[in-house]
Amino acid sequence: MEEIKVGEIKAHSIMLICPEVEISYDVDDEDSLTDTIESLRCDPNIRDIALGIVPSINRAFSLIEKRGGTRKKSKTLRLEALEKIGRRSRVPLVSISPDILFVESIYFENGEKIPFDVECDDEIYIHSQKNGEYTFIYSTRLKRLTEATSDNEDIDLDEGIAEIIPYFVKSELIASENSEESNASRLLFDGILKELTAISRGSTNQVVDTVYFFE
Repeated sequence: MEEIKVGEIKAHSIMLICPEVEISYDVDDEDSLTDTIESLRCDPNIRDIALGIVPSINRAFSLIEKRGGTRKKSKTLRLEALEKIGRRSRVPLVSISPDILFVESIYFENGEKIPFDVECDDEIYIHSQKNGEYTFIYSTRLKRLTEATSDNEDIDLDEGIAEIIPYFVKSELIASENSEESNASRLLFDGILKELTAISRGSTNQVVDTVYFFE
């Protein structure tokens, strides 16, 4: 699966905001992408825009997480000696994965779907006290960017969703100068994100039915 790099998001954001600026780089050459972004940072006409891109990408990440647009992953763990609380067992989220945003579903090793409760941000309570293997289907949390983040770092998003982030960035960074174009970019971002997350939810359900239910 092709990954979109941080520098590509920055470059495409600048091209959307400043269509008169010609940006070219070799996507397969890390030095080419790095040199291109560095030259843009040094351009006095683009410097202020470049400084606003990283915070805007992070805000896009938060919205994508909220709307269910991050990747779905699974992790199988053998859980024994769980902390028993009543008829439930406590599972810290960090024991499942460091990039977990929230659990969507849980299956025991025999294919049984296990109910669970969420009472705080860092743990869940599963309605089972059986030792054995549990498979957790979860949505991922996106790693936030800083100015020190490499422009060649991959963004852990499906390609279609990563590609629309520049429209969110544009909507934010031109809001005070051109509200009409800003609103149009935001509507485009919101509309495509809604469509892609709906497709993702449908495909995820299909995979779960195939992999984790046994006859």
